[in-house]
Amino acid sequence: AQPVGAQHAAPSPPTPEHSARLARLRARLDPAALGPPRPDPAAPWLIAGLLRAGGIHLLVGDSGVKKTYLMLHLALHVALGRPWLNHPVRPTPVIYLDEDMGPAHIAHRLTLLARGLQLDAISNLYTASFNHWRFPAPGERDLLHCLILERRAGLVIIDPLNGLAPHGLEHDLHRILHTIDALRHITYETGVAFLLIHNLNKHGAFRGVSHLKTLADSLIHIHSAPTSPIARLETAAMRGQPARTFAAQLVAQPPTAFPETIQFLPVSPHSPPPDELPPSATDFVLAHLALHGPTDRATLHAATHRHTPAAIDKSLTRLRHRRLIQRIGRNPTRYRLAHE
Repeated sequence: AQPVGAQHAAPSPPTPEHSARLARLRARLDPAALGPPRPDPAAPWLIAGLLRAGGIHLLVGDSGVKKTYLMLHLALHVALGRPWLNHPVRPTPVIYLDEDMGPAHIAHRLTLLARGLQLDAISNLYTASFNHWRFPAPGERDLLHCLILERRAGLVIIDPLNGLAPHGLEHDLHRILHTIDALRHITYETGVAFLLIHNLNKHGAFRGVSHLKTLADSLIHIHSAPTSPIARLETAAMRGQPARTFAAQLVAQPPTAFPETIQFLPVSPHSPPPDELPPSATDFVLAHLALHGPTDRATLHAATHRHTPAAIDKSLTRLRHRRLIQRIGRNPTRYRLAHE
């Protein structure tokens, strides 16, 4: 009988690609060893009760529910090591990969949030927009891996998940599986945590491949009415953790369409939202565009019950003539503040 691992014949000469892969495997192949016992075999919390180091976490919500504002707020607190909405935080550098808004919008929102936290400068937070990822193509994992090592990041936020592929991957199970597998390999090798932002569809249901929910280590739902300053967050019961609910209130100062500071404060998830709708349709349009960014006419109509669609349309025309807003795109046409 031959010993375990004995070879009957010598393998054929490896190709250059296989030789490079063999070198990487050899570097990772260590003799088995016993370590000291750990009281908690789970990975440490990055944000207590919400995000674990070395995990893949999913945040889902409809458009216009303040996902980007809240996640930039979260990123600032993790980078600073400050508690986020009463949750203790383990400080670590953060990378925010924006695949939707653009650098000007991200910088503007970070400035408002930093002023709300009374910061003169931001450290340990890195942002990049429109990075043209091609997951799950070969090499993309290595590029992201290198960025994480160079910045020593412990958290990477990807906004949205669909930005990791040129034509999206939410409806392709094969690409979803391979992309999450690539991210999972990075977590094994670096200990980084990924927070993936994903949108719900127009019916409020999970968008794309529903199997994506089972691939994440935690799932957080965010709910908020477009005109409400309250955002409610619900965690699903996953990986032995109970479901829980908490909430944050957006506070803008001054409370106008062009605030100088924005802050999120923890509030009870059961408290009724304050009525802070602007009194006029014109003020409502300006406030909505300042908070949610470019918006189409139908969304503005649906976002308020205080003002009629005709009043909103007149306000849009009046604001365009005053050059306070601009029209962008077609089918549907969207509106944005002129200064953005």
